[in-house]
Amino acid sequence: ELAGGRPSGRWDAESFADRYRDGGELGREQLVVSQGAWTAQRSVRWGDHLLIRTHHDAFHLYPEVMLFDVVADPHEQHDLAPSSPELVADGLARLAAWRDEQLSTSPHDIDPLDRVLAEGGPFHVRGELPGYLERLRATERDVRVVV
Repeated sequence: ELAGGRPSGRWDAESFADRYRDGGELGREQLVVSQGAWTAQRSVRWGDHLLIRTHHDAFHLYPEVMLFDVVADPHEQHDLAPSSPELVADGLARLAAWRDEQLSTSPHDIDPLDRVLAEGGPFHVRGELPGYLERLRATERDVRVVV
């Protein structure tokens, strides 16, 4: 909008152009981020908290659920998930509600993250583990495999 363009009617977006122009504040109650390139994860940020749900860790050894207080711990060093089951439940419910809402308005019948999982996870892990490990070793990175 600031550059003169018009967003697609299907985008889950709200313009911030007026707030940018007048210096006001505009935000959402929560923000959901999804990615399936290096891992298959979906995250939700609300209040001071960030919950990360890992569906496929792609050999990164992430726990299934992580929770951080990003104000008190901006570098995400202290996982609060084991000690905060109520916040974990809240975050997971937010992710489920967001997913249901997105699928109800989507022209497609499958969540893109589900497609990545159905294909076997992120591309670099689909039968490519030996080559991936060789690349990590060649670039002097720690290689730990849990089977």
